[in-house]
Amino acid sequence: MRDGAPTKFSEDKIKIAEDYSLGGWEVEGFVTPTIEHLAFNLEVSVKTIYEWLKQEDQDGEYSGMDRFRKSLEKIKQKQAIIIINKGLKGDFNPVLSKLILSSNHGYKDRSDTTSDDKPLAPGVSDVAMSEGVKKAIEAYEEEMRKVLTK
Repeated sequence: MRDGAPTKFSEDKIKIAEDYSLGGWEVEGFVTPTIEHLAFNLEVSVKTIYEWLKQEDQDGEYSGMDRFRKSLEKIKQKQAIIIINKGLKGDFNPVLSKLILSSNHGYKDRSDTTSDDKPLAPGVSDVAMSEGVKKAIEAYEEEMRKVLTK
């Protein structure tokens, strides 16, 4: 990582992010993809990645920034899917899994302090589920459908 001038966002950086999101992290022997590992591969800080994401799209729908954002979304989804799956199988430390899912994916550990164990109104549980969790579950279900239809 360089000190001083900000790292320029480029087609090379987009390609590295796309390759990483499509399994590049596995080639390097990592258990799950992370934004931190991607930043290391891009030779930038995590902060720089988030600064890039604040930039406006200049080139329309399938611009470089759009491709970069899609790669980061795939990384987050894949990370959630792996942590959920391996956590349920007992392959991952449950405390660490819970920490990553709560800090990176919007999961919350909750206790019932208001309903006195009575059923909640219809749809309340849907509202409580974060958008990131919904996307991760949908992506996992889609991946499973692909595997089952082969």
